Amino acid sequence: MFSKNIFCNRNKLLLAATALAGISTTTAYNYKQIQNDNSIKQPQKQQANELLSILPKLEVDTKLTKLQQSYKFDSKIKRVDITQLPSNNPIEDCHIESVLNNDSANTPDSNEKIMLFGIMDGHSGGHTSSYLQKNLVSKVISKLYPIINDEDLNSFNSTLKDAFVELDNHIVIDGFKNLIRSPNRDTLFKTTMPAISGSCCLLTIFNTQNNILTVAQTGDSRAILISKEEGENNYSVKQLSRDLTGDNLEEVERIKKLHPNEEYAVYRGRVLGSLQPSRAFGDYRYKLDISKHLGNFPPDVKMFLRRQPKNLLTPPYVTAEPDVMNYKIDLKKDKYLVIASDGLFELLNNDDIARLVAQWETQKVQRDLFKVDVIDEPIKQDRFNYDSRYKTNLPCILKDENLATHLTRNALSFGGQEEFVDLMCSLKEPGSRKYRDDLTVQVIFFNDE
Repeated sequence: MFSKNIFCNRNKLLLAATALAGISTTTAYNYKQIQNDNSIKQPQKQQANELLSILPKLEVDTKLTKLQQSYKFDSKIKRVDITQLPSNNPIEDCHIESVLNNDSANTPDSNEKIMLFGIMDGHSGGHTSSYLQKNLVSKVISKLYPIINDEDLNSFNSTLKDAFVELDNHIVIDGFKNLIRSPNRDTLFKTTMPAISGSCCLLTIFNTQNNILTVAQTGDSRAILISKEEGENNYSVKQLSRDLTGDNLEEVERIKKLHPNEEYAVYRGRVLGSLQPSRAFGDYRYKLDISKHLGNFPPDVKMFLRRQPKNLLTPPYVTAEPDVMNYKIDLKKDKYLVIASDGLFELLNNDDIARLVAQWETQKVQRDLFKVDVIDEPIKQDRFNYDSRYKTNLPCILKDENLATHLTRNALSFGGQEEFVDLMCSLKEPGSRKYRDDLTVQVIFFNDE
């Protein structure tokens, strides 16, 4: 998660980028130690604190494309492009691409599919997101498969919510039950680490039999649908998920109803004044009070347990129950589904992304050539108020065949400025975390043929 108090650091960095504009060769900037001319000579250490080395263009491109992937399908989804750019070391994000035969479809010899795509945005380590990557799909499908084609979407959505909650209970409650029964480091590493770190999760399920797209949101990743409208260069973008954070007034009200008369249940936009997403997997500190068991844990276990949040009175405060929405996809006009961790939306808003997709599709670099209708309904989107002083709205950078990489590169460009891409990619992990989050982007291409 990228907190608001980091903007001051980002602005200092962007000022540095402005000063570096036009520099394309590798340059090192160092402080030089000033030596005093003392009568007593002391051995001098060679100290040079490297602030920043701008990577050569080739290395910037290598870093941007190292984790990109692309897969093609013979179905109503024809392709998915994926990319990641770490800021933590190792990256705390994971992603899911899973395609299953819809054997319960009523059509004889059916070639219908259940296609799942999603992003797990981890925090406080990657243990939870990694666990979800390995286990979420099997848990969800085992619960949903008997009703996968039912017309009763309320039952479908309720079952999906149950699957998320049951998996989180296994992670957190069972994880700590095991540790309490067997308080040693082996148990901690084998069963409890996914409960200690945390992860947001946005999972989409597309049923090609009925063209229903289901979006299950736990946290603050985001899914947006980009459609081609009538008329040349006309597009629309619709947000399909709510950002579930301590800044969402509906979430604040929900939590306060569960914890009445607790002033700090949500404080300054964070759960207990600490956690920004209001829903997440793992994050045991906001779900359990294990204080009475701490005395039984050896030191090499305690060192991995984080301090209990202040004002933890009536846990749980955080849930993994997802917000679930269903949409009927119109293959004649709905073209792209963009799913991304919040790191992308800290740099671009929905309109920006839709325009970049249109520019990539048409290979036209001027953003003002396109008319984009931003559709807020049925979900009122909270627009991201990024610092626009460095957004110059130059022509976009068209270098990438992978659409997810195209979005990432241009997100780092602050409006088409390649020197900013060079700067943001040159920051070394994990120090870069002060200026940008891990970036994970999926772009799903719907098949209109």
